[in-house]
Amino acid sequence: MTSRLAASCCFVCLLVPVAAFSQPKSTKTSRDSPNPTISARELRIPEKARTAFNKGVQRLAAKDFAGSITEFQKAIAAYNEFYEAYYKLGIANLELQRNEAAEAAFRKSIELSESKFAPPLFGLGLTLGNEKQFPDAESYVRAGLQLEPTSAPGHFALGWILYAAQRVVEAEKSAREALLYNPNLAMAHLLLAQIHRRQNNSAAMVEDLDAYLRIEPDGARSRALRTTRDEAQQSLDREPDAKPDQVPPPTVDR
Repeated sequence: MTSRLAASCCFVCLLVPVAAFSQPKSTKTSRDSPNPTISARELRIPEKARTAFNKGVQRLAAKDFAGSITEFQKAIAAYNEFYEAYYKLGIANLELQRNEAAEAAFRKSIELSESKFAPPLFGLGLTLGNEKQFPDAESYVRAGLQLEPTSAPGHFALGWILYAAQRVVEAEKSAREALLYNPNLAMAHLLLAQIHRRQNNSAAMVEDLDAYLRIEPDGARSRALRTTRDEAQQSLDREPDAKPDQVPPPTVDR
């Protein structure tokens, strides 16, 4: 495998994988359901706060991260217990690589939700993982998975943290769990590609990149990853009689 191949794949996978979490959708509450049962908390959220929150979600979807922060701050100013807005504020700051601000927002969301809302637990795990605080990062993500055991982003976050902590075999298991619950989670395929690169399993890495490119054919990373994939395939084609790449025996890095 060429050094260019290794460098390219490593670069895209070791960035904080916020893309797996910032799939912003308009947050629907019970007010939006056919037979609404409105909670007391929902009744306390002013319309001004809801409007600002929804604008923030739209700006986050458009990758206007700074603009989304402004809207989420307006939502919080109008309703200071709006833990969903704090969570989205954390995501926007994480996208801008403002780790300290992201961590503060996620922690506030966790506090206000009394640790009963899984997304900020996943977000805080990513933030701490980016700071190489792996034991704490893992603990927060596992706490989130206790609340949402079938969360694909949660399993992916755990896989990314384990991979960054050099626990590759466990990371692969978590990445596959993520894909079990959401086969179209592109970043999970990319994490598997990185894992298989490290295991010198080029054939599996090509399959992983093919899966990623089917989901994200025109994404920001896609052009570079398509080149990486083609180089790996060409390398395999030049060795038609070679044995398949051997994956090392399972080990748990300590």
